[in-house]
Amino acid sequence: VFTELADHMEEFKMAHNFLTGTVPCFASTQLEALEVDFNMLSGEIPACLLGKPSMEELKLSNNFLGGELPARWGVPPGETSNLVKLEIKNTQLRGVLPVDMDVLPRIVQIDLSQNHLSGPIPDSMLSEPTSLYKLVLSHNELSGTLPQVGSEMSQLNILRLDNNHIYGLVSAQFDFMRDHQKDEIESRISLQSNSFSGPLPRAVASLTLGEPYIHHFDISDN
Repeated sequence: VFTELADHMEEFKMAHNFLTGTVPCFASTQLEALEVDFNMLSGEIPACLLGKPSMEELKLSNNFLGGELPARWGVPPGETSNLVKLEIKNTQLRGVLPVDMDVLPRIVQIDLSQNHLSGPIPDSMLSEPTSLYKLVLSHNELSGTLPQVGSEMSQLNILRLDNNHIYGLVSAQFDFMRDHQKDEIESRISLQSNSFSGPLPRAVASLTLGEPYIHHFDISDN
């Protein structure tokens, strides 16, 4: 059925159904939004779908998808993506996070929680996508130390890295993120259930006291 859809389709939304089979690339060169979350789809995520130039919103969560995320987020060499929102949570994704964040210049939200992703969080993920507002990587198998939030990440307000295997110190990684908070916008940092160590009072005070400040900061169970 997927492969017979119109060549000029702009949106395809069939969430909360019982769709089976694999996810195709879709013939349409104008497809901007694909929402097929909460189904029974399986197989790997095709690079041609993630890297489709017209794609802006991709929701594949709560399926039986597996495999690894495509290199360069599926974007061909020399090109960039128009992707704004990416949600692939609660599937069977494994492997490491792609380091090429410069190919996602318009990305605002990424949610890859509740998978089996491993390895470190690339420094580029917290320094290059300057439009990024929300990054959720909780409930994976990520390890390594916590990267510094880059000085150009002025839009980042929600960062959830809880329930992983991240270790090391928490000190000044979030100072820049704190400095750009706005009272009317909720901000959240979730680091609980990892393996952080070392002194915290100064880091916590800098994030939660004074103006501006992080509204929710959780580093319990470390």
